[in-house]
Amino acid sequence: MNNLSSTKELLCLADRNNRHYRRALNIEIEVDRNMKREPQWPPSIDLHPIINRWRNLETAGVDSDSEFGWYQLFLSRIPSADIGLSLGTGTGRHELFLKQQGFVKEWKTINLTTPKGIVLASAKKEKNYSDLNFITLEPGSFKVIFCHGLLHHIINLEHLLNEIYKSLTPDGIFICMEYVGEKKWQWQDSKLTYLNQRLYERYGQQYPDIAVRRPDLKWFNANRPLESIRSDEIPGLLKKFFIPQVEFLRNHLVAPAIQRASTHAKFINDCLNDHQMLEDYLFFLFSLEKEYLQNKISLLPCELIGVYSKRPQMDELIIQLWDQKTIRRELYSPIRWKKDLKHRIKRFIGF
Repeated sequence: MNNLSSTKELLCLADRNNRHYRRALNIEIEVDRNMKREPQWPPSIDLHPIINRWRNLETAGVDSDSEFGWYQLFLSRIPSADIGLSLGTGTGRHELFLKQQGFVKEWKTINLTTPKGIVLASAKKEKNYSDLNFITLEPGSFKVIFCHGLLHHIINLEHLLNEIYKSLTPDGIFICMEYVGEKKWQWQDSKLTYLNQRLYERYGQQYPDIAVRRPDLKWFNANRPLESIRSDEIPGLLKKFFIPQVEFLRNHLVAPAIQRASTHAKFINDCLNDHQMLEDYLFFLFSLEKEYLQNKISLLPCELIGVYSKRPQMDELIIQLWDQKTIRRELYSPIRWKKDLKHRIKRFIGF
């Protein structure tokens, strides 16, 4: 059993000098640099106003289609801070909103790369970029630390969460919203069975091939090797370091069913071209979520929204370090042009 007071290396599953890790990191940086803007609706269905309203009502009881509505969970409960730390800031639109609400006067920001379209002035000025898998933060420095969609890209979760824990003041608060569903979108068998039966009943006559499937792992590792690398471990690891003040684990079925990489491409494309069809589809998925909850079927959630305080004493962790074979398996799947042409094609058609 390894206590968190051990050396930093103990908390790192991947070595920063490992060639498969360096390759995975470079792909992540390249994707980040080439992204002209952060995801938004359209075309990102998961930011559709109807989904925003559903999330806001479920978590904060706020009838709003803004992607910031759920922040009412903590804006009125937590005292404002002079300086907050944002990890994986992106363009800073979330941080800018919280600053405008008076929640934080100034943000210190740390990104993996220089993002395009920065809207937060401090992010433009600081240019503080670092590999968050190996970062060291100043102890006891922040009352608020904020992560939005970062942790599911992190391999060395124990290390980063330990640094966040150390960097918070004793009364500090950690706020995060994360994808916590199946690793690399390898959806549960029971989830696929449940979804696909209902989808076929509703849409099978017009779309006989409609189905939610697991994305091909070769494609995933070749194009986004750090995406959802340990996502399903996040809720359990958070509780080793923090006490939930507010926590929602939700969105068990909607997330898999709106991803172009896993849902029938023609159906999703038709939804994107017909807004009424898309709205009907989203309300149908919400009804499945309600049905699932009523029937108490055991499925993994895909989204976590939480506000956390520090544990007085951290739990011990048993850490199984990755060997070279595991690192290669988790981060690298070579694609051979002739043999695996179909995987390259999937990159362009999204299915």
